[in-house]
Amino acid sequence: MYAGQIVEDRSTSALFQAPQHPYTAALLAARPEHGASGRLATIRGAPPGLQNRPAGCLFGPRCAYATRRAQAVRPELRDWMEGLVRCHYPLGDPDRDARIAADGLVGGEPTP
Repeated sequence: MYAGQIVEDRSTSALFQAPQHPYTAALLAARPEHGASGRLATIRGAPPGLQNRPAGCLFGPRCAYATRRAQAVRPELRDWMEGLVRCHYPLGDPDRDARIAADGLVGGEPTP
């Protein structure tokens, strides 16, 4: 869940082995066992409130993979890899990088 929306719904083992939504991947990267340097990973920014929701993807302002399309079009929850994902560019999509480039990346450095 992110900002009151399901962003990924898959079996527990599939989700932990290969998260498909950037938010899920960032959450898993922030687990204490991943903080070998003594610092936990963080997700930049803050979730949107009820009154300041972006027009497109609710995670978009915090997502390093956000594009102009993601800023304008809210993704639907859709079937993906034996589960559901709410993302224009799921992490396991083999055409993901090309689609992000074509849609115009506006994010910063990619997060896990």
